This record gives sequence, C-alpha cells and structure tokens, in this order.
Amino acid sequence: MSWKRWGKNNKNPFVITMKVPEIIEQKVEDFAKNEKALLDPKFGESEARNRFIDPFFTALPNGSRILPTS
Repeated sequence: MSWKRWGKNNKNPFVITMKVPEIIEQKVEDFAKNEKALLDPKFGESEARNRFIDPFFTALPNGSRILPTS
C-alpha cells in the first residue's frame, strides 16, 4: 500500500510516493479481521479513538496532506 503526498495548495506540482507506516497497515488488517464487532453500537467511541484514530494520526508525517492511491 502506498500514498501520494500532494504539493502546496493541492495544485500537485509534484507527487511523492511514500510507504504507508506499518502501524497503519496493522490497523487496517485489525479492522478487517474484526469489522463486525467494531461496527457494533456497543463498540464505544473512546475505544475506537484509542485503538484506531489516535495511532493513525500519530503515524502521519507532521504537516503532511496525504491522499490514498489505488
């Protein structure tokens, strides 16, 4: 899996392809394996934040605007 990083103001004067951090790949796999339980209303917002959202933002390069590629 790789992501593209867009240039300033989204005008895309250059594209840098970077490897997705390993923790993000692990979280994607974790979600895929446990999707049914994670989508259950009993799975709380704070647990989702602690398990997925916070690690995602921690793994992003500071100040980056990255978009997934196919």
